[in-house]
Amino acid sequence: MHTVQVTEPQRRQFTEAGYFITDVVFDEPTLAGVRREFQRFWDEEIAAADQTGDKLKMHWARVRPHMAALDHRSDLCRAFCHHVVFADLCRQLLGDDADLSWNQAIVKAPMPDEGAGNRQNALGWHQDPWYGLHGPYLKSVHEDQYRAADNAITCWVALSRTTVDNGTLWVLPGRHKEGLFPHLWNTERIEFQAQLDTAWKIPVVLRPGQVLIFKKYLPHSSGVNVSTETRMAYQIGYNLPGLNREPSVNFSPMLRAGQLV
Repeated sequence: MHTVQVTEPQRRQFTEAGYFITDVVFDEPTLAGVRREFQRFWDEEIAAADQTGDKLKMHWARVRPHMAALDHRSDLCRAFCHHVVFADLCRQLLGDDADLSWNQAIVKAPMPDEGAGNRQNALGWHQDPWYGLHGPYLKSVHEDQYRAADNAITCWVALSRTTVDNGTLWVLPGRHKEGLFPHLWNTERIEFQAQLDTAWKIPVVLRPGQVLIFKKYLPHSSGVNVSTETRMAYQIGYNLPGLNREPSVNFSPMLRAGQLV
C-alpha cells in the first residue's frame, strides 16, 4: 500500500502536461521543522553576505537566497529528502532504484519597496537542465544521461502556501516535449532566461504540504512576492542511479530494490 498513490489521471497529466500535483501529503509539524531549518540557513546566508559589504549580495541574500545540498547540513533535511512519500513517488515514477540528485531551499521574501526593478525576486523562464549543463553540476555527471528526458523527477514541496501574490511557480504545460530551449544569460538578473513563447502559462497554487511533481524539461518561472508573507518551498530531484560519474554532495542513494537506503 502506497503512502502516496499516483493515479492514472495523474500519470496521463504527467506525460502530456509534464507535471501533476498531489493532495496534501505532509502534516504541519513536519513542514514547520523544515521551515525552521530554512530560516536558520537563511539567517546564515544573510550574515555571510553582510560580511562582504557587497550591497547586491546583501540584497539577494534577503529576497532570493540560494541554498542547496541541505541534506549535508541538516539531519532533518536529509530525513525529509528520504521521506517515505518521496520513496513512494520514485517507485511509481522511476522504479525500484533511485538516487537523490539535488535539493534546494526555495525562499522568497516579500519584495521591499525600494524601486529597484532589476532586483525584483521573480525568477525568469527556464528549464533546470540548462543550469546543470552550464555550471559546476555538469562536472560530476554523465552528460548523455543528464540530457535524457525521462530518467528524473523533480518534487517541489510547498512548505507554506503558494499563491500568485507571493510569487508561486508558473508552468508551460506540454512544452517539456520540445526538448531544451535556448537560454540567454541576464547579468543584471543573475539568471538564465529561456527564449520561448510563454503565452499559455498557468500558475501553480498550492496548499502547505502539497507537492508539484514535474519533468526535467518543463519550462517554469516564478513571480515577484508582492504579499506580506515569506514563501518557502523545497525543491528535491531524484534520478535513476548511474547519473553521477564521480562523488558529489548532490548525490546519495535513495532506493535500492524498492527499499529506502
